[in-house]
Amino acid sequence: MSGSLSVNLTTLGPRCPREEPMHFADLELMPEPRLTLVAVGWLERGHAYEQGTVDEEFFSSLVELLVDPWQPFATAGRHPCGLCAFSGGPDTVTYRSRKGPDCRIAVGSANVFVPDHDVLYMAPSLVVHYIDAHAYRPPAAFRDAVERCPPMRSSGYLRAINAVGGAKLLRLPQAR
Repeated sequence: MSGSLSVNLTTLGPRCPREEPMHFADLELMPEPRLTLVAVGWLERGHAYEQGTVDEEFFSSLVELLVDPWQPFATAGRHPCGLCAFSGGPDTVTYRSRKGPDCRIAVGSANVFVPDHDVLYMAPSLVVHYIDAHAYRPPAAFRDAVERCPPMRSSGYLRAINAVGGAKLLRLPQAR
């Protein structure tokens, strides 16, 4: 990709003690045997990530998906930003869209599921903070999927989730 950078965060100094880091490389298959669940935006200090710019249309679409995201399972509290040196990042992000009212989303306490063809992308809600504050550039396939994604919780969204097997996340794995 022209104009993109890769950043190695191991040289940014010590990190204060926090909960266990959650890192998956972009486009890595997540440990979910019931469907193809693909990681995007699971950044942590000490791991390189793609850096660059994204267009506002993508960012706006991603924020809209995160206002009230579909959650097939609960999270156990807030995950802080492992890239912020001292604060752990914000609890919320407010985006002042040019095309509508401000959007305020909680970050670090939810995930966004983006269906696309035969995969389901899963990104932490912190992804908007990573893009805005740390110049993270998600993979093009994810950016395209976000822009094609039907509105969150719409019948089109739920059909797309079902088409890629996302409903399997609602069922407990079978005992062996």
